[in-house]
Amino acid sequence: MALGEWPRRGFGIVVAGLIAVEIVNEIVGLVKGSSIASTLIPISVALLGLLVVSLPGENQIDRSSTLIVLIAATVNMVIVTLQTPVPASAALSDRHLWASTILLLVLALRGRVAAAWLGMLVVLLLQAVWVLTKGAGDTASMGVALGGAGLLMIGTIFLTGVARIERRASSAWEVERLAIAEQEAVAAVLEARKEHTDRLLGIAGPLLLRISEGKPLSAEERLECLLVEGSLRDAARAPGLAGEVLSGVVREARRRGVQVTLFDDRHDDPLTTDELTAVSRWITETLSSVPAGSFTARLLPVGRGPLATVVISRGEETSAIEFPASSSV
Repeated sequence: MALGEWPRRGFGIVVAGLIAVEIVNEIVGLVKGSSIASTLIPISVALLGLLVVSLPGENQIDRSSTLIVLIAATVNMVIVTLQTPVPASAALSDRHLWASTILLLVLALRGRVAAAWLGMLVVLLLQAVWVLTKGAGDTASMGVALGGAGLLMIGTIFLTGVARIERRASSAWEVERLAIAEQEAVAAVLEARKEHTDRLLGIAGPLLLRISEGKPLSAEERLECLLVEGSLRDAARAPGLAGEVLSGVVREARRRGVQVTLFDDRHDDPLTTDELTAVSRWITETLSSVPAGSFTARLLPVGRGPLATVVISRGEETSAIEFPASSSV
């Protein structure tokens, strides 16, 4: 769970509690004689707030939902205040003010702080117009409206602080993630270098040790040096054809005098396991039947059609064969 999700969830629980209290107050008001309109509309607004709190998805709700919330908060103020009698101190219920305030608080909780404050300005304006046009001497309801603005201010400060902490934590985590990734990359490079070194030592180590002794090399040892050199060239020029079986066949072909050259032009798009198995088997079987001359096998680049080609030269006679992509399956 993200760092900012726990505080937001806790704040959401507090808002849900306020919604529940608002609904209970409206029901009590209905029992005491409030009109059905002045009761059911705030209840509907409170229930809408509960729905918005529980909407799935990311924290910020979409524009359509935001517009619906603003319209609901405004309609609640307009309808309830129009049917509220004067003097305000006699029958005015301030619960609809709290219903709209809670709904706007929910809007801020779901990532629309600017829209929530726009709605609060509308609420304050409507309440001020009601007080002025009705000539209500008791302006206590304006104090309630300003109290609602204060509640929204507290919520805004809290959510802004949570967002700031979340951004800092995300930034710190990103730095740590990059550091871990860099360490893993360095470790992978070192491991690859170790494997490459071990492989080279396995191929050329014994001969290098023999040469370091300063003794003359026999004809067989000189041939072995040429075979080792060929193996090292194959590892550099054709890493995709570095299988043990094929390498052994290539070594034996060179030992009997065949000039074998391997190329891998696949680069960063290697063959699949099935394709490599089929191509290696094909090259191995073809090379095994070549007694002398030169033999060149090449993995073709992507998009060239065939997966591989082989060119065999025996004196003045040259033949070329292809391994089509369809044959790899």
